[in-house]
Amino acid sequence: MAFRLKRLFFALTLATGVPAGALDANRPLAEFTMESWGRPEGLPHSFVIDLAQSADGYLWAATWQGAVRFNGREFVIFDQTRLPWNRDGSAWALAQGTGGSLLLGSQRHGVSRLSNGRWTQAMPADAMPLPLLALLEDPLGRLWVGTQGGLLRIDGSGERRFGVDTGLPDSAAQTLSATPSGTVWVGTGNGAARIEGDVVTAFGAQQGLPPGEVGMILASADGSVRVGTKQGAYRLAGERFVREPADLPVDQVSSLLLDRQGSLWIGTISNGVYRSGARGLEHIDALQGLPSNHVNALLEDTQGNLWIGTHGGLTQLRETRFALYSKREGLADDFVRAVAPDTDGAVWVATNGGISRIANGQVEALAERHPDAALSSLSILTRSNGETWFGTYSHGVRVLDAGGMRAIGRSDGLAGDEVRSMLEARDGAVWVGTATGLTRLAESGPRSWTRIQDSPRTMYVRALLQDRTGRVWIGLQQGLAWSDGERVAMLEASASDPISVFGLSECTHGALWIVGQSGVQRVRDGKLDRLPASHDLSDTTIFALRADGQGTDWLSTADGLIAINHDHLEQAIDGTSGKLPMVRYADGPGAEGLALNGGSNPAANLAQDKRIWLATSQGVAVFDPAALESPVAPPPTVIERIHVDGTERDPADAARLPAGTRRIQYDYAGLSYLAPESLRYRYRLVGYDAAWIDAGAVTSVGYTNLNPGDYRFEVESLVQGASGPPRQAQHAFHLTPYLYQTLWFRALCILTLVLLAALAYRLRVTGLRRQAQTLRALVEERTQELRARSQSLERADQEKAELIERLSEKSALLARHAQEDGLTGLANRRQLDLSAAAAIHECREQGRPISLALVDIDHFKNINDAHGHATGDDVLRAVARVLAERAPAPRLAGRYGGEEFGIILPDHARDEAVHFCETLRNAIAQLDLRSLAPEVRARVSIGVAEVTTLDLPAAYAAADRQLYAAKRAGRDRVCG
Repeated sequence: MAFRLKRLFFALTLATGVPAGALDANRPLAEFTMESWGRPEGLPHSFVIDLAQSADGYLWAATWQGAVRFNGREFVIFDQTRLPWNRDGSAWALAQGTGGSLLLGSQRHGVSRLSNGRWTQAMPADAMPLPLLALLEDPLGRLWVGTQGGLLRIDGSGERRFGVDTGLPDSAAQTLSATPSGTVWVGTGNGAARIEGDVVTAFGAQQGLPPGEVGMILASADGSVRVGTKQGAYRLAGERFVREPADLPVDQVSSLLLDRQGSLWIGTISNGVYRSGARGLEHIDALQGLPSNHVNALLEDTQGNLWIGTHGGLTQLRETRFALYSKREGLADDFVRAVAPDTDGAVWVATNGGISRIANGQVEALAERHPDAALSSLSILTRSNGETWFGTYSHGVRVLDAGGMRAIGRSDGLAGDEVRSMLEARDGAVWVGTATGLTRLAESGPRSWTRIQDSPRTMYVRALLQDRTGRVWIGLQQGLAWSDGERVAMLEASASDPISVFGLSECTHGALWIVGQSGVQRVRDGKLDRLPASHDLSDTTIFALRADGQGTDWLSTADGLIAINHDHLEQAIDGTSGKLPMVRYADGPGAEGLALNGGSNPAANLAQDKRIWLATSQGVAVFDPAALESPVAPPPTVIERIHVDGTERDPADAARLPAGTRRIQYDYAGLSYLAPESLRYRYRLVGYDAAWIDAGAVTSVGYTNLNPGDYRFEVESLVQGASGPPRQAQHAFHLTPYLYQTLWFRALCILTLVLLAALAYRLRVTGLRRQAQTLRALVEERTQELRARSQSLERADQEKAELIERLSEKSALLARHAQEDGLTGLANRRQLDLSAAAAIHECREQGRPISLALVDIDHFKNINDAHGHATGDDVLRAVARVLAERAPAPRLAGRYGGEEFGIILPDHARDEAVHFCETLRNAIAQLDLRSLAPEVRARVSIGVAEVTTLDLPAAYAAADRQLYAAKRAGRDRVCG
């Protein structure tokens, strides 16, 4: 459907980090991507009341069960747990404050402010006795709070209250907005008011507003003022309000937004969202995918995406390079065979369920007006006289013109009822290709051919084309033929080596291009040339080739859409170039792929606006090449959480870590709301990592058993083809050493040894002098004394050596801990990565197979919850012992993270690795853990991937997919 993004080239969808254009005002709403989130996706409540974007790039939503912060992938809830003064946890209003702060208003528990990562209480509940309805901080830094009993303004001079007695038309101040100069507009329960300084000007029925409440007010940067009422939207003209847009259906307007392209977005209570702009008034509601027709809030983020808060959840509208029209938008069927634009800018679509027409983003299935339009259709021809011809699967041709629809079948001279291709020749004749022959329909009458010359095979026509010389080329299931109107003959080269043709095209150089199951071929000067097998396209099934007139050929293939420079294609067929460069628009990460269709014509087409329409098995897709020109800017990167030995710490409080800290973990994110799952990350710990570490899509990293010292963690989110350097997040910390690890302690030990040695030497010299003055009779006694002293010095030297040896052993132990997981004794994550990368490189260089397995303990959280973390640690150690015993070599088994382990299996192809892991799984299942608790069992799920040709991130990703397949299949199994 059109609201599901097919991310066929994720790098082109990312335009982040800097303000971008709004949603294209000239593009139908049906061609924007719609994605929604509710409670199953992490919202605390589906009733989204208000929306805001903070200065650091996060999206914030207010719900009944708390405010939530969204990074594009996950929600973090801020309720009474994080804001204890907000006793019921609810969030009613959000507003951007001065200095990059964010304001959060609770109906009954005051106002909170988020600034520099910390929440404070901006207004206690006792300062706001009545329920809060609206919240605003104007450009002058004044705080405005709308309540059921009036409006409160707080600034440096104190508080000022506005009510009916000061000129408000009603005491309920329901909505607030401010102009850049600081003029404040307030919508009340009965009209609106403008506040300049302390002067209040009321607007009601005499100024053009309908009676009743003004639930939304918008003072835009362009100077316009708009309000939402129960009778629609109104704009201030002079000192009066006029209904605008006038054609908006009568409904209560709950939210208004003027985007950067000047389009007005209108949220309503009962009918979803409207857009009023260059295309007139457009509409989306629950039928097009909104979770609810009751809209509460609208927001345009810095990337130009539109966010919609509803009673049923949060929704995003964003630009897309590929949009899809399907049965949900009104298409006759999702299985599309052919697509063709007409001269009016509409697009005709042939599907298994009949014919549809798309114009201005609206889909019409023609069967509602013409019953024959429900026939399964294979091909389309839009003629110069305004007629549209449809080739059906089993009922010949149907022709639609101003007079209605008529049929052309076998009784009219048609060679068959299964019509695969049609062509209007320059002389006005229509050529019809069927599964049983070829027919030329002209004023002089029909003429058909079912066989070529003496061939016994029936002509199965898939494609037709008339070249600049007037010759008609015929693409067959087996071969290429041509006709001059009198006869049909095979191209000799294709007859001797049959080719299966799906599409035909003529280039500006006059050559004929053939695409099909054998890749790409060219006919020039009667000679057939094939693309050499050394090029990737030689084995690719290609359904259609369309030139855009600017030097690029667009190929609809079984592997997706491919773009190739035409001159490069010519050179590749001529054998005058190396590898053929091309851009493949394959599936973006996390997206369900488009399955392009072919075998009927036209399977792909270029419209007047240069967009490419493609037949797929999920609907008709439209791709906009102009989107390639969009800039790709790096998104902001944030460190979201820091865990020190399992406890979350504020970054400011984690700048100095105590001695004995075993593990520090960082969770990070790139704040992109276009395709966040397509972001890639790299990180390094300065002071530990020698180079950047490629993390792929992983958003968490941990370090264990670091040596004492100063470190700085740096992380960047990466976008392919970014227009600038990555935007980095950093965190510096100092790991405090134990006393024996300090430099001064070691220096003191050395100094003490030196002093002892000096003292011993001096004592020895003194003794020698005394010996010279002692009687000869005492020589023997003194000699023994000297011998005793010498032995004492030798023992001191030996003790010194032993001390130095113990210090060396301690250093070696610390170095080993940096590579070893402290709990299991296996390699830690970093050592596992290094071992895996080295093994993959070695096996790839030597042409040996290698596999990677990820082992995850099933229901490990239940073990921790039921028996405690100490028992959980014992289970981890037991499983690790099995892995260590069976691993091919030390450091080829390690702890991947949490209850997950990795095993590197050199010289194991996939089947051998699966067998090995099945044996491993049985060994773990047979562990006797009754000594820990009678009911404790160890069961594991294992994902195996042969990674001979993959790099490390791709190897992990492949094994992880198999692991999750094992989980989904019921756990306690091996998938690979």
